[in-house]
This record gives sequence, structure tokens and C-alpha cells, in this order.
Amino acid sequence: MFTKIHSILHPFNSIELKNQITQSDPCNSITILSANLCHTWPKRDFPLERLQKFVDLVHEKQADILLLQEVMRTSGDHVHDWLASQLNMNAAYARTNGDRQLINFEEGLAVLSRFPILQAEQRILKSAFHPFVHRQALAAQVETPCGKILAISAHLSITPWQNRRQLDQIQTWIEGQSHSTVLGGDFNAAEHTRRIADMQHKWIDTLRRFNPTLRQPITHSINLPFGKMLRQRLDYIFLIQREPKWAVLESGIDLAHRFSDHLAIWTRLAPILT
Repeated sequence: MFTKIHSILHPFNSIELKNQITQSDPCNSITILSANLCHTWPKRDFPLERLQKFVDLVHEKQADILLLQEVMRTSGDHVHDWLASQLNMNAAYARTNGDRQLINFEEGLAVLSRFPILQAEQRILKSAFHPFVHRQALAAQVETPCGKILAISAHLSITPWQNRRQLDQIQTWIEGQSHSTVLGGDFNAAEHTRRIADMQHKWIDTLRRFNPTLRQPITHSINLPFGKMLRQRLDYIFLIQREPKWAVLESGIDLAHRFSDHLAIWTRLAPILT
């Protein structure tokens, strides 16, 4: 059964939370993976071949927590449900755009976890210009064998000034949390921008912590006019903690599983035992 938690922040949004798996693993390392799955609008077809490649990636990395964007849903196909079933995971999902009742299509954010999801919360992020395009962040409080961790998936605006405002909102939100937090997603902001540099100075960019000298990491490519291509890093996983509880063991960008116009980014954290 789904437990629906209606957000007071947006009258059309709610969170669907499904816990079906209980793990009793010992306290050990955990692997977090963030991915933009690339929805199929205006098509409404279920991208089975691409999603199967993503499932293969999750199995290969033995990922414990997934931070997902552009998770599509129609009246017949629920990507977050399908993934949860394939991966034997718990899931929290929140619609961002579209309406499956009116146009038989929507897309949103999801957090999947091998561990119990205790509760979930969403933040509708400030946007403008287009009343039918929303941005948000979805947070799930996960009970890992090493204690609670807040796992947040975010998908931000491509408009720079809106992007800055949304990052400010997220930072204010996270600073009010008491648990260690992993914030991942498609930030639509390149690594050379001031707003990302500020976050890297304040929080732990897990990819850079493990790969400080990596030159021009790329997670997204797009064809431009006149045969040009723009390649840049738009996807991140940040670790935020008031006191050291987790250390970054590994982190990277997956190049082998092409399931989207974005590449997945992943990190493995280990508890700091005192």
C-alpha cells in the first residue's frame, strides 16, 4: 500500500512512499547513485531498454540509495514502481510536471533505497516565466545500518538566475537539518559557475573529494547549431554534515551504461567510527 503525504507547499503535489524491504545489514559502507533518467515526453512509451541498462548499472555498483530525476509516469507505467520491483528497493516519489489524469503523462523525482525510508518531504523551488514547468527537491530520511541519513534528489532550472535562487533555497533547507545529508541530482549548472564553486567550498563534492585532479568531468552532452557540441558537468552528489560521520571512499562517473542523455554519478561512503 502507498502512504500519501500531501505537501502544504504545492496543492497539486504529494509524495508517495512505499516501504516493502527491511534490511538487517551490519554497519558498513553505502553506495549512492544519482541519475537523470530522461523521460520520453511527448511520447508516452515505457523506455524498457534504457531502464534495463540502468538496472544493470545499479546491480554492478551495488547501489544502496538512488537519487533520480525525470522519473516518468503514465496511467499504465510507473517507472519508480518498476525500478523498486526490479531492484527490491523501497521508494518515495513526487510529481513535478505533467498530469497523468489530464494528459496521461507526468514526470518527477524519486528516492529509492535498500533501507527503510522513514519519512519524505518535498520543496517546490521558486520558478518563473512558465507556469507549467516546475522544479523541486525531494528528501527521504533513510534508516541505514549506521544511522539516519537524509537523501535528497533535486532537479533545478536551466535559467541561471532562477538556478541561483533555487540553490539558495536548498541550502537554507539543508542547514536546518540535523542528520547527515547527501544531495544529488541534475543541477543544470556547470562546475565552473560561481554558485557551484560556492557549494564546493562549503560542502563536500564527492566526485572532487576522490578525484581532485580530474580534468573537465562531463555528465551531459547536447548538440548545438553548426555541428558543435556542448559537453559539461551538470550532475553532482554533495555530502553535508555538521560533524564528520561519513568519509568518501570512492566516487565516479559511469561511462559504460548509456541509458539517458546524462551519465550517472556515484559515490561510496564509509562511516567514521569513533
